[in-house]
Amino acid sequence: MRDIFDKNVGCLEKIKPDYAKKILEEVEDCGFTVKSEVISDRKVWYLEYPDKIMQLESLYDNNEVSELWVKHIQEGIRFNTKIFVYGIGNPELIRKLIEKTGEENQIIMYEPNFSILKPMMEEVDFTDILENERCTLIMGNCLEDSLRNVYEGYITYTDCYNMYQATSMNYNTIFEEDYKQFLKGVEMALSTVASDYSFYSNSGKYSNKNLFKNIKHLLESKSLEELNKLVDKDVPAIIVAAGPSLSKNINYLKEAKGKSIIICIDAAMRALARANITPDLCITIDFNKELGHFDEGDSTKVPMICSLISTATFVDQSKAVKLFYKDVTPYINEFFDKNDIAYKPLPTGGTVANNALSAAIHMGCKNIIIIGQDLAFTNNKTHAEGTVKGETVTIDKVKHPAEVEDMNGNMLKTCWEFIMYKQWIEETIAARDDIHFINATEGGAGLKGAEHITLKEAIDKYCKKEVDVTALLEKTPPIFTEKQKADFIEYIHGIPDAIKQVEEDALSGRKCYEKMLKLIEKNDYQSPAFIKLYNKTKDLNEKIEKEKASSIVFNEIQHQMNETMKTIFSSEEDDTKSELRVVCLQGKESFDRIVKAAKSIREYIIEQVSEY
Repeated sequence: MRDIFDKNVGCLEKIKPDYAKKILEEVEDCGFTVKSEVISDRKVWYLEYPDKIMQLESLYDNNEVSELWVKHIQEGIRFNTKIFVYGIGNPELIRKLIEKTGEENQIIMYEPNFSILKPMMEEVDFTDILENERCTLIMGNCLEDSLRNVYEGYITYTDCYNMYQATSMNYNTIFEEDYKQFLKGVEMALSTVASDYSFYSNSGKYSNKNLFKNIKHLLESKSLEELNKLVDKDVPAIIVAAGPSLSKNINYLKEAKGKSIIICIDAAMRALARANITPDLCITIDFNKELGHFDEGDSTKVPMICSLISTATFVDQSKAVKLFYKDVTPYINEFFDKNDIAYKPLPTGGTVANNALSAAIHMGCKNIIIIGQDLAFTNNKTHAEGTVKGETVTIDKVKHPAEVEDMNGNMLKTCWEFIMYKQWIEETIAARDDIHFINATEGGAGLKGAEHITLKEAIDKYCKKEVDVTALLEKTPPIFTEKQKADFIEYIHGIPDAIKQVEEDALSGRKCYEKMLKLIEKNDYQSPAFIKLYNKTKDLNEKIEKEKASSIVFNEIQHQMNETMKTIFSSEEDDTKSELRVVCLQGKESFDRIVKAAKSIREYIIEQVSEY
């Protein structure tokens, strides 16, 4: 038995070294003992509780149960469906699932902890499952991040319309609370991915235009990561959002000036300008921001945290220091990674206020004070007085209405988007016990895990040290050395050639689909020739996706591509031939769009980079 266990652990060491280390530790007591019994010449696994028995597999014909379980899954999946399985206590279920589903179906297995798996691994060989390229194991008690954030790494936009969730025998009862959290985590991951893709779908062409116009500012920017190193961690950060309650306590910010790092979101800039308050930093993330946020007081003189896809005219309007963070610009990011330049992302949580919170966390501030973050329609308003939206957007224009509790348990009107932002903040608070979060909004939704006090109380309690952010910025080195700047300019001049390669690969893929369609019409879609063409399109897709420059091309057509993916995975066809024909037509169309977009954006980039 020891040989089997060592074999399993050795396999884990190659795939998930942290899991291998964890499984050698003492497992937590879950209130049961994992046991097995030989019945009809077959070992049957079960859990023994003080007052009951819980099976992990059938006492009779486990093969028949596995067949029925997989058959039910087969009825709910399509081509390329990703299958999420909660629990692998019965490995025969997974083996049967691998056998009965296609090579294109990925299987993501989630095990809550090692309480069941470890005893079984002493007697059952799991290596064929662990080593299978189609299978991925996620261990709940080994996660360093929230389940939602982890699953976001395994989910693509198409999975939002083409995924299947299954549960191994009795796992939903054995780990009842964890199972609920698992479902919630997957649901939130899907919502976030769908929301992010919707954002990038809408931002696509804007992103490219902003990217190549903002490069001139990136070349002269300072390093956000180096600024973070200079910040005194005992000095609190104050995040200023644009919720309705900001009007209540905005004037108290004057008392915090010079005793905190005031980070204001773009939408709140005008409200602060009208109150004669100049924040230490402004942060903007949107790809199409209204210039009105920045048109009063000293707004244009406030140092700005932004990304390359932030609104170029908005960034250009600022005459102050720029500090860039990493965004979804893979080709640019690759240069920073290869040259070991500190350039990190700011987790967004879907809104600029959450980016601001991430900025304060990355600065290492021990205390973070949040104001104007209502996440609800306080007094039936969407934004604070003095903000652009506060004057133009009314509650009757809000989509997806909902309700949320304030810190006293009273119900407030809100929307689905605000609830997502709130959940993200609360997850962040729960994950960072090294930071004290203070909600000084004085209105709106309560934030679980945060201290709720007034802004005046927060300033008196936490703003004790003097700080000169302007002096810190003067000491902050630029993001590039002169040598790195010259190398970067040379690097971006190579983008057109990289995009040309994407165009040529897409042309090859389109030709493959054209040949596949002809074979389908001849009923020859099970032939070696068809399979060879299918594998070539798969390889070309993977090659294009790995090309960093492809993200620039996809930005141009993201909305169209997303709609195509919806169509592919929501269409119901009567037979295999019809289904394959739809897939091939959509694949051909996708490659055709890539070809056209590559040609168009390549010409634009050549024109833009000529000035560098």
